[in-house]
Amino acid sequence: MNDCVTVSYFAEASGVGVRKAYSMLLSAWRRGEYDRYRFTYLDVFCRPGAELVVPLHNGRGWVYVPPAKIYEKFVEILRGYRSRRAAVKTKTICEELGADPRVCSSVAADILHAAGVQIAKCTGDLCAIVDDVQEFLSNGGSPPAPVPVEPRRRHQNTRKQQRRSPNTCRRRYYLPHMEMISFHLPRMWIEEIDRLVAQGRYETRAEFVREAIRQLLKKYDHLRA
Repeated sequence: MNDCVTVSYFAEASGVGVRKAYSMLLSAWRRGEYDRYRFTYLDVFCRPGAELVVPLHNGRGWVYVPPAKIYEKFVEILRGYRSRRAAVKTKTICEELGADPRVCSSVAADILHAAGVQIAKCTGDLCAIVDDVQEFLSNGGSPPAPVPVEPRRRHQNTRKQQRRSPNTCRRRYYLPHMEMISFHLPRMWIEEIDRLVAQGRYETRAEFVREAIRQLLKKYDHLRA
Protein backbone atom coordinates (compact mmCIF):
# COMPACT_ATOMS: atom_id res chain seq x y z
CA MET A 1 0.00 0.00 0.00
CA ASN A 2 1.16 3.53 -0.77
CA ASP A 3 2.65 5.73 1.97
CA CYS A 4 -0.21 8.25 1.54
CA VAL A 5 -3.86 7.20 1.31
CA THR A 6 -7.26 8.82 1.17
CA VAL A 7 -10.48 7.27 2.44
CA SER A 8 -11.58 6.19 -1.05
CA TYR A 9 -8.14 4.71 -1.80
CA PHE A 10 -8.00 2.84 1.51
CA ALA A 11 -11.58 1.56 1.08
CA GLU A 12 -10.80 0.12 -2.37
CA ALA A 13 -7.42 -1.31 -1.33
CA SER A 14 -8.82 -2.92 1.84
CA GLY A 15 -12.14 -4.03 0.35
CA VAL A 16 -14.23 -2.30 3.04
CA GLY A 17 -16.89 0.40 2.99
CA VAL A 18 -16.18 4.12 3.08
CA ARG A 19 -17.39 4.54 6.68
CA LYS A 20 -15.34 1.60 7.89
CA ALA A 21 -12.25 2.83 6.05
CA TYR A 22 -12.56 6.32 7.55
CA SER A 23 -12.97 4.86 11.05
CA MET A 24 -9.93 2.61 10.61
CA LEU A 25 -7.78 5.49 9.36
CA LEU A 26 -8.83 7.72 12.24
CA SER A 27 -7.93 4.97 14.73
CA ALA A 28 -4.53 4.46 13.09
CA TRP A 29 -3.96 8.24 13.12
CA ARG A 30 -4.73 8.46 16.85
CA ARG A 31 -2.24 5.62 17.48
CA GLY A 32 0.44 7.61 15.64
CA GLU A 33 0.67 5.28 12.64
CA TYR A 34 -0.29 8.05 10.21
CA ASP A 35 0.09 11.80 9.89
CA ARG A 36 -3.18 13.45 8.94
CA TYR A 37 -3.29 16.35 6.47
CA ARG A 38 -6.64 18.07 6.19
CA PHE A 39 -7.53 20.42 3.38
CA THR A 40 -10.97 22.04 3.21
CA TYR A 41 -12.89 18.78 2.95
CA LEU A 42 -10.23 16.24 1.97
CA ASP A 43 -8.26 14.15 4.46
CA VAL A 44 -4.94 12.54 3.45
CA PHE A 45 -3.22 10.07 5.79
CA CYS A 46 0.55 9.57 5.28
CA ARG A 47 3.13 7.45 7.00
CA PRO A 48 5.41 9.52 9.26
CA GLY A 49 8.19 11.06 7.19
CA ALA A 50 6.58 10.29 3.82
CA GLU A 51 6.13 12.94 1.13
CA LEU A 52 2.58 14.23 0.97
CA VAL A 53 0.82 13.02 -2.19
CA VAL A 54 -2.86 12.64 -3.04
CA PRO A 55 -3.98 9.35 -4.68
CA LEU A 56 -6.21 10.09 -7.68
CA HIS A 57 -7.88 7.47 -9.88
CA ASN A 58 -7.07 7.61 -13.60
CA GLY A 59 -9.52 4.96 -14.78
CA ARG A 60 -6.95 2.13 -14.81
CA GLY A 61 -5.22 2.59 -11.48
CA TRP A 62 -4.03 5.32 -9.16
CA VAL A 63 -1.70 8.26 -9.73
CA TYR A 64 -0.03 10.00 -6.81
CA VAL A 65 -0.02 13.78 -7.21
CA PRO A 66 1.64 16.23 -4.77
CA PRO A 67 -0.75 19.07 -3.83
CA ALA A 68 1.83 21.58 -5.08
CA LYS A 69 1.55 20.01 -8.53
CA ILE A 70 -2.16 20.85 -8.70
CA TYR A 71 -1.43 24.43 -7.66
CA GLU A 72 1.38 24.72 -10.23
CA LYS A 73 -0.95 23.54 -13.01
CA PHE A 74 -3.51 26.08 -11.85
CA VAL A 75 -0.94 28.90 -11.97
CA GLU A 76 0.28 27.72 -15.38
CA ILE A 77 -3.26 27.96 -16.77
CA LEU A 78 -3.80 31.36 -15.16
CA ARG A 79 -0.76 32.81 -16.93
CA GLY A 80 -2.70 32.55 -20.18
CA TYR A 81 -5.41 34.92 -18.93
CA ARG A 82 -5.11 38.69 -19.19
CA SER A 83 -8.23 39.78 -17.33
CA ARG A 84 -8.43 40.04 -13.57
CA ARG A 85 -11.42 37.73 -13.43
CA ALA A 86 -11.26 34.47 -15.35
CA ALA A 87 -12.92 31.08 -15.41
CA VAL A 88 -10.91 27.86 -15.27
CA LYS A 89 -12.21 24.32 -15.44
CA THR A 90 -10.61 22.07 -12.87
CA LYS A 91 -11.31 19.32 -15.40
CA THR A 92 -8.45 20.76 -17.50
CA ILE A 93 -6.06 20.44 -14.56
CA CYS A 94 -7.08 16.81 -14.00
CA GLU A 95 -6.61 15.92 -17.66
CA GLU A 96 -3.08 17.35 -17.62
CA LEU A 97 -2.31 15.38 -14.45
CA GLY A 98 -3.67 12.18 -16.04
CA ALA A 99 -6.41 11.70 -13.43
CA ASP A 100 -10.11 10.88 -13.79
CA PRO A 101 -11.94 14.26 -13.86
CA ARG A 102 -15.05 12.91 -12.11
CA VAL A 103 -13.40 12.78 -8.68
CA CYS A 104 -10.23 14.76 -9.36
CA SER A 105 -12.19 17.95 -10.11
CA SER A 106 -13.62 18.19 -6.60
CA VAL A 107 -10.25 17.23 -5.05
CA ALA A 108 -8.40 19.86 -7.10
CA ALA A 109 -10.94 22.54 -6.17
CA ASP A 110 -10.61 21.57 -2.50
CA ILE A 111 -6.78 21.75 -2.55
CA LEU A 112 -6.83 25.10 -4.34
CA HIS A 113 -9.28 26.48 -1.79
CA ALA A 114 -7.08 25.27 1.08
CA ALA A 115 -4.05 26.90 -0.59
CA GLY A 116 -5.75 30.28 -0.43
CA VAL A 117 -7.41 30.37 -3.85
CA GLN A 118 -10.96 31.54 -3.29
CA ILE A 119 -13.27 29.91 -5.82
CA ALA A 120 -17.03 29.87 -6.08
CA LYS A 121 -18.90 26.70 -6.94
CA CYS A 122 -20.81 27.00 -10.18
CA THR A 123 -22.60 24.69 -12.58
CA GLY A 124 -20.75 21.47 -13.22
CA ASP A 125 -16.99 21.57 -12.64
CA LEU A 126 -16.65 25.24 -13.57
CA CYS A 127 -14.94 27.34 -10.89
CA ALA A 128 -15.05 31.14 -11.16
CA ILE A 129 -12.00 32.93 -9.76
CA VAL A 130 -13.06 35.84 -7.55
CA ASP A 131 -9.65 37.16 -6.45
CA ASP A 132 -7.08 39.10 -8.41
CA VAL A 133 -4.96 36.78 -10.57
CA GLN A 134 -1.80 38.67 -9.67
CA GLU A 135 -2.38 37.83 -6.02
CA PHE A 136 -2.29 34.11 -6.85
CA LEU A 137 0.95 34.49 -8.82
CA SER A 138 2.68 36.44 -6.04
CA ASN A 139 3.56 33.18 -4.24
CA GLY A 140 5.89 32.18 -7.07
CA GLY A 141 3.75 29.20 -8.00
CA SER A 142 4.12 27.34 -4.71
CA PRO A 143 1.29 27.02 -2.17
CA PRO A 144 1.85 27.07 1.59
CA ALA A 145 2.95 23.69 2.95
CA PRO A 146 0.11 21.80 4.67
CA VAL A 147 0.57 21.25 8.38
CA PRO A 148 -0.34 17.84 9.90
CA VAL A 149 -3.45 17.80 12.06
CA GLU A 150 -2.78 17.00 15.71
CA PRO A 151 -5.19 14.51 17.33
CA ARG A 152 -7.39 15.89 20.07
CA ARG A 153 -7.01 14.58 23.58
CA ARG A 154 -10.05 12.97 25.09
CA HIS A 155 -11.22 14.69 28.24
CA GLN A 156 -12.17 12.27 30.97
CA ASN A 157 -14.51 12.90 33.90
CA THR A 158 -15.81 16.22 32.67
CA ARG A 159 -18.18 18.23 34.82
CA LYS A 160 -21.18 17.29 32.71
CA GLN A 161 -20.38 13.61 33.14
CA GLN A 162 -19.94 14.03 36.89
CA ARG A 163 -23.24 15.89 37.29
CA ARG A 164 -25.21 13.52 35.12
CA SER A 165 -27.20 11.01 37.07
CA PRO A 166 -27.82 7.51 35.70
CA ASN A 167 -31.53 8.05 36.34
CA THR A 168 -31.66 11.27 34.29
CA CYS A 169 -34.29 11.09 31.57
CA ARG A 170 -33.17 12.17 28.12
CA ARG A 171 -35.37 14.58 26.23
CA ARG A 172 -36.96 12.99 23.19
CA TYR A 173 -37.60 14.76 19.94
CA TYR A 174 -40.39 13.46 17.74
CA LEU A 175 -40.42 13.98 14.00
CA PRO A 176 -43.68 14.72 12.20
CA HIS A 177 -45.39 11.97 10.26
CA MET A 178 -43.11 10.97 7.39
CA GLU A 179 -43.69 8.82 4.33
CA MET A 180 -41.01 6.67 2.74
CA ILE A 181 -40.06 7.10 -0.92
CA SER A 182 -37.44 5.29 -2.96
CA PHE A 183 -35.53 6.39 -6.04
CA HIS A 184 -32.40 5.54 -7.98
CA LEU A 185 -29.15 7.53 -7.96
CA PRO A 186 -25.91 7.11 -9.94
CA ARG A 187 -23.23 5.16 -8.10
CA MET A 188 -20.86 8.16 -8.28
CA TRP A 189 -23.39 10.36 -6.45
CA ILE A 190 -23.87 7.75 -3.75
CA GLU A 191 -20.10 7.50 -3.20
CA GLU A 192 -19.85 11.28 -2.83
CA ILE A 193 -22.75 11.27 -0.34
CA ASP A 194 -21.05 8.48 1.63
CA ARG A 195 -17.83 10.53 1.66
CA LEU A 196 -19.64 13.48 3.23
CA VAL A 197 -21.30 11.17 5.74
CA ALA A 198 -17.93 9.63 6.63
CA GLN A 199 -16.48 13.10 7.19
CA GLY A 200 -19.27 13.83 9.67
CA ARG A 201 -20.96 16.60 7.66
CA TYR A 202 -24.20 14.57 7.64
CA GLU A 203 -25.29 11.76 9.90
CA THR A 204 -26.91 9.59 7.24
CA ARG A 205 -27.68 9.50 3.54
CA ALA A 206 -31.30 10.31 4.32
CA GLU A 207 -30.31 13.48 6.16
CA PHE A 208 -28.31 14.62 3.13
CA VAL A 209 -31.27 14.03 0.79
CA ARG A 210 -33.72 15.74 3.15
CA GLU A 211 -31.44 18.77 3.46
CA ALA A 212 -31.12 19.05 -0.33
CA ILE A 213 -34.89 18.86 -0.79
CA ARG A 214 -35.43 21.36 2.04
CA GLN A 215 -33.13 23.90 0.37
CA LEU A 216 -34.84 23.50 -3.01
CA LEU A 217 -38.30 23.92 -1.48
CA LYS A 218 -37.11 27.03 0.32
CA LYS A 219 -35.63 28.36 -2.92
CA TYR A 220 -38.91 27.99 -4.85
CA ASP A 221 -41.18 28.94 -1.95
CA HIS A 222 -42.12 32.19 -3.70
CA LEU A 223 -43.81 30.25 -6.53
CA ARG A 224 -46.51 28.88 -4.25
CA ALA A 225 -49.92 30.39 -4.90
